[in-house]
Amino acid sequence: MFKNFKKRLHKKADVEIQINWIFIIIVGGIILIFFIGLITKQKTVSTTKLNINIRESLDTIFTSSQVASGTANLINTPDLEVDFDCDNYYVGEFDSGINKGLGQTRIIFVPDRLQGKQLVTWSLEWNMPYKIVDFLYLIPKEMRYIFVYDSSTKEFIEEIYNLLPKDVNKEIYEFSIFADGTTIQYTNSYKTKFIAALSPASACVNSPNTCPIHDSFDGKDISFLNIIPSTNKESGEAVFSIYSKDQTNNAYDFNYARTTEDASTFKYIDYNPDFVTEKRYPTLLGAIITDNTDIYECMLKRALKRHSYITSIYDRRVQQIITATKQDGNPLKQRNCVEGMYEVTDPIQLGNLGSCQTANPLPCLSATIENCKGDLANCNPYDDVLALVSVNKKAQDNSCPLIY
Repeated sequence: MFKNFKKRLHKKADVEIQINWIFIIIVGGIILIFFIGLITKQKTVSTTKLNINIRESLDTIFTSSQVASGTANLINTPDLEVDFDCDNYYVGEFDSGINKGLGQTRIIFVPDRLQGKQLVTWSLEWNMPYKIVDFLYLIPKEMRYIFVYDSSTKEFIEEIYNLLPKDVNKEIYEFSIFADGTTIQYTNSYKTKFIAALSPASACVNSPNTCPIHDSFDGKDISFLNIIPSTNKESGEAVFSIYSKDQTNNAYDFNYARTTEDASTFKYIDYNPDFVTEKRYPTLLGAIITDNTDIYECMLKRALKRHSYITSIYDRRVQQIITATKQDGNPLKQRNCVEGMYEVTDPIQLGNLGSCQTANPLPCLSATIENCKGDLANCNPYDDVLALVSVNKKAQDNSCPLIY
């Protein structure tokens, strides 16, 4: 009987020990979950604060960089992970990060993703022919830009290459070096963009034998821009393509960014007065800086919208001047600043205005820009711009009020 009693005591003690351990495990688990939750919450709060700081830093960059046009700066930043589209930018993860609108008046050419701890900011005026707006370029230091030239495009490509700020991660090679497929290799840049001016427009697209690149680029974020300049080189076309896997043969190759050549081809539209010694190509540089067709198309249309607004202001000014020239006793009429002073008289330029039905180049330019906003592929304002420049010079030579 005594033995049975001892056994019952041992069993009771064992049960109590087991219960104690279960209790300890439960309480320990609760405490562990509490601290894990606390750490996770603290991490979330810290990440949110960092994202807010990044957003505020970007807002400051957007504002200050456009104040001093023509300047470039290398800025140290927190470790960036910022995604861009036409209207917004997103700091952190899409689902848990912070997003903010870019605004409808800012024209910012930027890759679709900024990454890294250094950022080159740069701004340039866009004139057509008068100042329209300042373009802002955001260029990540960790993105690699590789320029390629041949004998016929060497001067032009070198000119564009030298325009980019010195702090941009840029390289330049002769086409034969690019095409050997071995010299240029992947270097851990999170994005790489090749820029060339090759003929035809489809050069390098679906042409692994013409434009082979080292297999270390396979699976990486690679894009290609082929520039097709017009005769004056201030306008032309930019053909966007990306380096992706062909599902039919599992081989990597350059493919059009928007499936077809026409859909992937966009105009660049720049103007430099004759007296300018160093030419600028603001819209072309926008196509070079960004690697996203949607961003480029959006920003170019936004610039054209701004052009329409500025042109309407100058048009009202000219109409006021013309009205004044018809008033007896008005000093403008006495100085022979008559209505014809603000009209095209050169037969060639007049013919180039085409169906505009007026010799005043401003309404012609306004109509052309409106057409451009709906049809970028056929945008060509140069005849109107040159006619306007000619009329403005005629007014200047005759000491009459300038159009712009």
